[in-house]
Amino acid sequence: MFFSDAGYYGMHYSWWFFWIIVWFAYFAFLTPVRRGHWKRINVNPLDLLQQRLATGEIKEEEYNRLKMVIERDRQRDFDEKNSSHSVTNKFRRV
Repeated sequence: MFFSDAGYYGMHYSWWFFWIIVWFAYFAFLTPVRRGHWKRINVNPLDLLQQRLATGEIKEEEYNRLKMVIERDRQRDFDEKNSSHSVTNKFRRV
C-alpha cells in the first residue's frame, strides 16, 4: 500500500536489500571454493609424488616406479601431439 507508486522496477527497498545480500553471500562463500578446486586440479603429478615420498606415504621403490609411469605417459602424449601435427602438415601440402 505505502509503496505502490515507489517504482524501483517493482521492488521495494526490502527486496533490493534481500537480493543484494543473496548475491553477496553467493560470491563470498561459493567463489573461493571454485578457486581452490582449480588449484588442486593444476598440481603437477611429479610434485605430488615427491610430496607423498617426503611425508612417508610411499616408499622409494614405489616412487621410482610411479615416476617412470608418469614420465612414460608424458612422453607418449608428447609423441602423439607431434605425430598429429605432422599428419595435418602432409594433408596441407596436397
